[in-house]
Amino acid sequence: MYRCFPWFLCTTRWEKRGVKYILNQTELTVLFAHPKTLKSYLTYLPDTPAVKIMVKLPSPESSECTPEELNEAKKHGVELLTWAQIIQIGTDNLIELTSPPPRTCARSATPAELPVSPKEPSCPTATWWLL
Repeated sequence: MYRCFPWFLCTTRWEKRGVKYILNQTELTVLFAHPKTLKSYLTYLPDTPAVKIMVKLPSPESSECTPEELNEAKKHGVELLTWAQIIQIGTDNLIELTSPPPRTCARSATPAELPVSPKEPSCPTATWWLL
């Protein structure tokens, strides 16, 4: 959710309520935060139970987590990581790339392949995008 809100929303009194609403509606479990907004996000944790991991993005001001930030996240059962830690976790746990089997790949349907219900007439204008 890094910088997904318009700037004017982040500077109004609606910011806290809006952010918590979006976090709860999307059931977001991993939250990426700029160091300038991390402190605000940490205050939302009691009301956003789906968030389990927060990632502090690097910036010129700060790239490491402070003890206060770590304690606040831990108090609410959230793991606070830095971007460098996320990169290291991915590097340490590489998996072999495999192509999906052909039967799982999507393909376009022709009009003749589209299911037609006897109760509902087919609408050619609604299915043109499947061609």
